[in-house]
Amino acid sequence: MTGRQARIRCLFTLLLLTVSTASGRAENLVDAEVAFDILKDHLVGEWKGRIVHSSEPVEATFYLTGNDSAIVEYIRRPQKPKASMSTVYHLADDSLQLTHYCSFMNQPRLRATSVSPDGNTVEFSFIDVTNLDRSGDRYTHRMRVTFPAPGKASVSYVGLIEGEEAGDLTVELERSD
Repeated sequence: MTGRQARIRCLFTLLLLTVSTASGRAENLVDAEVAFDILKDHLVGEWKGRIVHSSEPVEATFYLTGNDSAIVEYIRRPQKPKASMSTVYHLADDSLQLTHYCSFMNQPRLRATSVSPDGNTVEFSFIDVTNLDRSGDRYTHRMRVTFPAPGKASVSYVGLIEGEEAGDLTVELERSD
C-alpha cells in the first residue's frame, strides 16, 4: 500500500468514526442475524443456576415467540419472586437489540455491539431506558451473554447507579432439559 493509499484509508476510517459519533451512536459492527442465531441455538430451553455473588438459586426459561423472531428470557428467583426479570432479544432492522424488564422496574434497551471470534460471547451496550424515575436512577447499562462450555451459560447485567458503573449481577446457568 502506498503512502497515499494509507492516508486515504486513514481519512476514510476517521470519517466513519466521525459520522457514527456525530449520530450519537456507534454503528452496528456485528452481524445481527448471526448473533441472534448464536443466542437462539445456545439458549432456548430450561436452565437452573445461581446468582454468583450470593449463590442464590435461580431457574431460567428461554423460548422463541413471534414466529421465531424473538427470544424471551425469564429468570425466576424462587426466594424473591418479585425480583424475577425478563429480557426479550430481537432483530431490529440491521441490529440485534434487547429490552430488559428489570426488577428495578425500568426497561433498558441495549444493542449487540460485539461477538467474540469463537461465538461464545455476545456483548450488548446501552441505547436508552424507560421508567428511570421508578428505580432511583439505577438501571442495566451493559449485558454480556457467555457460553463457557456446552450446556452452560452466564448472563451478566452491568448496572449504572447515578451515572457510575456499580458492578455486575452475573447469573450462571446449567441446562436442565
